[in-house]
This record gives sequence, structure tokens and C-alpha cells, in this order.
Amino acid sequence: MLQAYATNLKTFYLKHERWAPLSFFAAGFLFDIVTLGRIDDLWGQIQQTLYLLLVGLILVLSFKDFQPTHPTLIKIWNFKDEGLSFLLGSLLSFYTIFYFKASSTISSFLFLFVLCLLIYINEARAFWKWSRFIPMILYIICLISYSLCLVPILVGGIGPWIFIASLLMSALFFMPVIYFLRSTLAPMQTGKILASTLAIFALLYFTSVIPPVPLALNDLAIYRDLKKEDGHYHFSYTRSPWKFWQKGDQHFLARPGDKIYLYVNVFSPGGLNEKLFVRWELRGKFNWEPQDLIPIEISGGRSEGFRGFTIKQNYSPGDWRVMIETQDKRELGRLNFTVELDSETSPREFRTHVE
Repeated sequence: MLQAYATNLKTFYLKHERWAPLSFFAAGFLFDIVTLGRIDDLWGQIQQTLYLLLVGLILVLSFKDFQPTHPTLIKIWNFKDEGLSFLLGSLLSFYTIFYFKASSTISSFLFLFVLCLLIYINEARAFWKWSRFIPMILYIICLISYSLCLVPILVGGIGPWIFIASLLMSALFFMPVIYFLRSTLAPMQTGKILASTLAIFALLYFTSVIPPVPLALNDLAIYRDLKKEDGHYHFSYTRSPWKFWQKGDQHFLARPGDKIYLYVNVFSPGGLNEKLFVRWELRGKFNWEPQDLIPIEISGGRSEGFRGFTIKQNYSPGDWRVMIETQDKRELGRLNFTVELDSETSPREFRTHVE
């Protein structure tokens, strides 16, 4: 019975083999979303380190045309491509999720689209036939992403110099690969690939395309009143219950004396303390017009994220947007809302919730 089940499973796979890469990509990505922990989780970082070491080892042995002689090693080595694909796919999924949590702009989502495309290329190993250096390129991208997540946590901050230090660390991590390939024809090509990939990441960073990992925006909302009591935040709003997709009072009906409270919840790894900026802008006739730039000091380590708020008392009716930015002007998140003068004088029904 077991043999028949295996035969049916193999037949089903062969029949739908063309969909296998896409299916494995989607299933693996969803699994990582559910199971992946915090970006500063120790065991997660250990797992990434081990995966990177294994990928480096497999790539070096492959380029050196390693041929095992022990029967057990021969059987294991026959699955080197499958193992390499699994390890690279897991790493790329990790970093894509981390980037996604820190993304908000269209350019960042285009960056994420490219990463998802690379995950698919990794799953569909037929692409590897184009060049034996494709897994090497994916490995270098993983090393750079690993450093971009790790160095800010170790240093306790983000910024241009920390980004440059992250790139240098990823290059340092890759040096052993070039060293062990010195007896082959690969070092020159791998060195060029490394330099090109580092240059591309630098360009993407200084054009604000790369999201500001390891930060992540958990929540951004507009309220009519906000109080902090005994470690809990009490929110007040007038939004109708059926507008459940809105963040607080995104359609802000203003009466004299009303204040706009902006609530911010940002995840920051332990030890990473950073200054963010809240940028308020009002839509003008031709473009968005800057109104205020308010700093917020955040401290990391809290699993639920750092919570804070700002208050705006002077405002005009119109379409507004508020953006959370890092000191190096990378956007962490944004929220659009509308302020409209309320001509009603009848009592308003306020709703509240507590976090």
C-alpha cells in the first residue's frame, strides 16, 4: 500500500512538474512568514549563520569539482543541488520578509519584487543552467542582507556609515570563498560579481530603495485623543465600525479645539536606539507641501514595539499625509488622511480601545 501511495505521488508530481517551483516557492514563503521570529532572535541568527556556512562550503566544493569516494558521502553529494536550493531559498525568504516589514514605498516594493523573483529562480533550478555562478550571486545577496540586518543590531544604530560597514563585513565574510577557490578559474569572476553586487546595493541604499532594516513599523494611526495610563494606551475615535480598514479617524471631522493625535508603533531590536522623524505634509495645488518635521526617540527591545505619539493642533482642511522617516531619510511608513470641517453641533459618539 505504501509503495502504491509513493507511485501515485510520483505520478502526480510528474504530471504537474512545471508548477512545482512556483508551488514550493509559495509554500516555503508562507511557512517562513508564520514561523520566522524577531530579526534579533539569537537562534534565528545562529540558523542563518549555519546556513550561510553550509552554502559557502557546498559552493566551494562544487567549483573545485569535488568527487567523494565514500559511499555515504556519494549519496549525500548527489543531492547537493537540492540542498543548496533549500538553504538559499530559506535565506532569501528570511531577508525578503525582513525587508517587507520595513517597506512602505513603491521603490521598496519593486526591490521586494526582485527578491521574490530571485527566490523563484532559486526554486526553478533550470535557471542554473544559464550560469554556474547564479547560486554564487544569490549567496552574495544573502551575505549582504545578513550583514545589513546584523551590524545595526551589534552597533545599536542605523545610518550611512553603518550601512557601509555592513557592506564591508559582507565582503569580509566572502573572502574565504575566494581564497579556497584560488586554484580554480573562479576567483576573478566571483570577485567581479561581489564588487558589482556591493555597488548595486550601495546605489539602492543612497537612492532610498532599500528598506530601513532592522526597523519595522507595526502601527500608524490617527486618533482624537490618546492617553497613557499604567503602561496602557487609551485611544479615542469616532470612526464608524464598518470602516474597519481605516487606521483610527482617517476621515477627521474637525471641530474647534480638536487635536490630531498620531500614534506610532515601531519595532526596534534590543540595544538599537534611534531617532525617527514624523513628517507632516498637506496636499497643495501642484504637490505636497511640508508642514512639520517632529523627531521621535525610539528604544528597542520591546517585542510589541516602541510606542509613542505626536500631537498636531494647528492644521487646515484638506488631504494630509504623514511619513515616518529615519535620520538617513529612508521611509519606514506613511499614512494618508483627510481633515474636513464638521458643521454639526450635536454630541458626537466616541469609541475607545486600549492597548
